[in-house]
Amino acid sequence: TDGASDIRIGFNEHLNWSAIGTDTLLAEPDESTMEFNLKELYTADLKPMPDLTRIVLHEFGHALGAVHEHQHPQANIPWNEPLVRSLLSQTGLSEEEINTNFFDRYEAADFHHSAYDRDSIMHFDIPNGLTLGDFEIINVGKTLSINDIAVMGAIYADRGNSKFETP
Repeated sequence: TDGASDIRIGFNEHLNWSAIGTDTLLAEPDESTMEFNLKELYTADLKPMPDLTRIVLHEFGHALGAVHEHQHPQANIPWNEPLVRSLLSQTGLSEEEINTNFFDRYEAADFHHSAYDRDSIMHFDIPNGLTLGDFEIINVGKTLSINDIAVMGAIYADRGNSKFETP
């Protein structure tokens, strides 16, 4: 976390998080703008955990300006809000953090987005037990979706010096 960079990575044993987009510029120069929970990334003998790639791509999505897909204006997830709030409050999250990360929906005019994408790297798994009725989204967002790539390609247009082909 030392030096003049926009993204400064730290590590903890609690949660994975990242400032969103230009919010990284609000952090003090000696503060992390992204942190990873080492226990979720590596085993005790330093072997990568299965979700390592997903977690890193998700947090860098935030750093590049992407928001949670389950909070998309078109998501319409029938949360069992009292249950989800109860479970999340047991992890130490405040009501504000719960709302910010799970229930608050983004206004369509406030961010660059595509149609709702249940396969987005920015989408959380949503087990049926956390919703009302018969609704679940499981095993999604394991890698970048076609829409994730398209949205980032639109936001960060080719500058003519890219070494990678775009789909």
